[in-house]
Amino acid sequence: MEKAITLLPADQARSRANTWITLGMAYLKQHVFAKARSAFLQAERIATGGNIRIIQVESRLGQGRVALAEGLALQAQAYFVSSLDMARRIHEESLAAEALYGISEAQRQTGNVEEALATLNRALLLGETLRTSLHDDSSRVSYFSVRQDWFDTAMLSALQLGDTSGAFHYAERARAQAMRDALVAGALARDTSALAPASWLTIPPTGDLQRRIPENVQVLEYRVTADTLLLWLLESDKVRMRRIAITAAALEDTVQQFLQSVGATAYDDFRRRCKDNLALVYFQNQRLGKILFRILLEPIARELVKEKHLYIIPDAGLHLIPWGALVDAEDKFFGASHAWAKAPSLTILASESTSHAHPPINAASQLLMVAGEWASTTKQKHSLQGMFKNFALLHEARASFENVQQALAAGADIGYFSVRAVADMHQPWNSYMELAGEQAESRWQPRKAYVRELSAWDFSKIHLLILNACETASGKIERGEGGMSMARFFTRALVPHVVASLWQNDDHISAQIVNEFMRGLQQEQDMIYGLRQATRRCIEELQRDYHYPLPYFWAVFALHEVDFSNSTHPKFN
Repeated sequence: MEKAITLLPADQARSRANTWITLGMAYLKQHVFAKARSAFLQAERIATGGNIRIIQVESRLGQGRVALAEGLALQAQAYFVSSLDMARRIHEESLAAEALYGISEAQRQTGNVEEALATLNRALLLGETLRTSLHDDSSRVSYFSVRQDWFDTAMLSALQLGDTSGAFHYAERARAQAMRDALVAGALARDTSALAPASWLTIPPTGDLQRRIPENVQVLEYRVTADTLLLWLLESDKVRMRRIAITAAALEDTVQQFLQSVGATAYDDFRRRCKDNLALVYFQNQRLGKILFRILLEPIARELVKEKHLYIIPDAGLHLIPWGALVDAEDKFFGASHAWAKAPSLTILASESTSHAHPPINAASQLLMVAGEWASTTKQKHSLQGMFKNFALLHEARASFENVQQALAAGADIGYFSVRAVADMHQPWNSYMELAGEQAESRWQPRKAYVRELSAWDFSKIHLLILNACETASGKIERGEGGMSMARFFTRALVPHVVASLWQNDDHISAQIVNEFMRGLQQEQDMIYGLRQATRRCIEELQRDYHYPLPYFWAVFALHEVDFSNSTHPKFN
């Protein structure tokens, strides 16, 4: 490649310099430090001769990274300080943040952790300010995804200094910021007095967040780093933290084994294994569920109060876990004993700007059901009609994109979609649900309603959205932001409570769970407790009828929350 660079015309100085930068980064990644340094020097010579100042900064940053990797902290710091000065002179704030991060790493290498953390905080503040210039969700998600290591370093440095609350503060700053921006922007669009834009960047101190946690609530937040799993259990008056020595790779491998075991992935193989030996599949679920319980919940299990709502804020691959299917030391499913829900961050849960003032759901609430061509639809329709006085059904050919759009705009408290859906694990905006398309030979043809199209729908009146549709809680995992699922899209659209499916669910049993859940809502149960009761009943029925209550059938649903309104429900049980 070095020979190829020399063949580039002399008047293409920028291209030549950029190619040397790319080559230097590749050598640095391979730990070939001498060649990396040489490549960055070549880039700097070309950039200096052509007065390409931005590449001058990038080449200095590269030389600093090489020195840092070689353990030459003072030399590295000199390069980074020079880079910072040059970046500021040309108003390249993103490169200035990179330089500050490099300075902090050099300071850490010399053992000055406190000064390094102060410098790193300056880099983080600059990066958080820059995000306001990014206008679309995908740009903000990717921007923070590549800077998660910075937050990990700050968090671990705070712990090294004995500051548990400070470490949690950095963990919160790294979490779901693109989601928070979308929720705050949506709230402002509805009510310009909801929140001053200047406060968008502010993450309240840990103590302030704690004081907003209701008395009947516990919040369990995770952070996965390269070689440590951190968890915090927060209540209104206390914080507990645990460190679990496990690498991110080992944790991800355990999670994937568990997901495959319960049928969340490799579905055809799961069906074959069930057909061959149902008991063996069940006990494999139990064994792997116990392993994950020991890692994720056992360190804090004695502090968890069954009578309280538990909001779980996962990280990395933990977003895809059916938490209710984890198994404690007494061989009991966690979901049978604890009422839990998922949340993107404590900052979002506790924010006044993202809270929603909806009346409690009861028998008088308006329910809109959108259903595909399922055998269970007719039976479920009669069941739901008996529970809710204001019931509307868009079924098969009537369940078109335009009809659903009009029905949502007309108003409904509950939206219930019992349709086929497919998650695109690589391009989240290409995930879709199937609605009715054109008629052909007296049958309706499916029409793919892509996530990118659904922004045309008005969800402002929806209090609860139930997605009895495959993989609607599953999606590509972005570090810091979580799963890019359909459930996330609907949450961003200001739907405060979303129930969604983690995998390809069984239509018949999922409909039974939804019916039981709806029956609880009709009787004014809160949603978190109601979903636990519905899944618990399903476990009991599967145990009675088949002896082996596979989590595949009953653990498929997760409730996604963005505020504490369920825990301030007048009939909180």
